[in-house]
Amino acid sequence: NADSAMALARASYTAQLWGVARQLAQKAIDYRPDRAAFRLMADIEQADRGEPKKIRAWLDKAGDAPPEPQWQCLVTAEIFQSWQVLNRQSDFNTIEWQTPLPAGRIEKAVVQIENKFN
Repeated sequence: NADSAMALARASYTAQLWGVARQLAQKAIDYRPDRAAFRLMADIEQADRGEPKKIRAWLDKAGDAPPEPQWQCLVTAEIFQSWQVLNRQSDFNTIEWQTPLPAGRIEKAVVQIENKFN
């Protein structure tokens, strides 16, 4: 999955295994093209070859990509560092691992949560 590919790509990057890191980062992009994966490709390109045009192209893709998944409350949109049973308002089971919702989709998520429990 994308998270496994990213973890292995980061480890390969740290070990300066540029070819392996590049392949794994590309696999992560194939699974889930998010900002973190494109930024990692830019870092790999900079460390390995240092070609400004390629680095800029990866950073441009990162700028247009959705953010990486995080633990987010579907009711308040608050981001958490780890999963919690309750949000800060004591709502049960509203925190999910997902690409953060844009502000306009929060209301829709609240309706989904309310329907889930009614």
